[in-house]
Amino acid sequence: MTKRQIVDNFATNIEIERAKLGLTQSDMAQKLEMSLSSYKNMITGISTNIPIYVAHLVYIVTGKQLFELCGYITPEIQLMIDFCKLPKYRQKAILSLVSLEAELSMEGRKMISQSEENYIPLYTLTGNMTDGMIYDSTNIQPFNVGQYKKIYGDLIDCAIKITSNHLHPVYYAGDILLIHNESPRDGDTGIFINRENSRVYIRKLRQTSPVQLIPVSDNGQIIYIDDREPKEMKKWINFGHVITKVR
Repeated sequence: MTKRQIVDNFATNIEIERAKLGLTQSDMAQKLEMSLSSYKNMITGISTNIPIYVAHLVYIVTGKQLFELCGYITPEIQLMIDFCKLPKYRQKAILSLVSLEAELSMEGRKMISQSEENYIPLYTLTGNMTDGMIYDSTNIQPFNVGQYKKIYGDLIDCAIKITSNHLHPVYYAGDILLIHNESPRDGDTGIFINRENSRVYIRKLRQTSPVQLIPVSDNGQIIYIDDREPKEMKKWINFGHVITKVR
């Protein structure tokens, strides 16, 4: 992004935030400890330099970080934004996990540092593998997909380990499913997460009306989702779909 684009984005967004708060330009200038003329110069782009202290006060007043207002969002910044939206107890859990990973990283990097780009997270789900598995955020391991990248390239985002034979004859205990984090299409085997019970379902998607999530084996029940009802659709997260299985 150019400096002009960043300044213009900031000017537009800070005015949007001011309006949301029900403040006049004079009120906003006062809260940012600047004169009204200086504030107007800033939002009209006459002044293209944003003092650090003003950026700090903007955050205090609006709750928005400077990079959010400037429209400069990298994947790392988006990660931080998403983290801040989580409940405090989940933030604490993630911070604890990050702290533990940091302590273990030196040992881990000795093993994978030569080909780190070939490693993806492998999730091991627990619970009934027919109708609603449980995601354990502490049970994540690195998994080397170097040989599969030759076939699937960068489509492989993560993997899920099958821990029982409840999904046979399609999947057996020990199978590893390679997952692409893109919503499944009709006929795809998708990974669906129910927001209400936080359980994970491996189902074949049928784009009928209502939508059907069909078990991949004889075990489990068909889940029907009314695609005409936004509240019903919002209950489900389309985590991704299965690219292939590894045995």
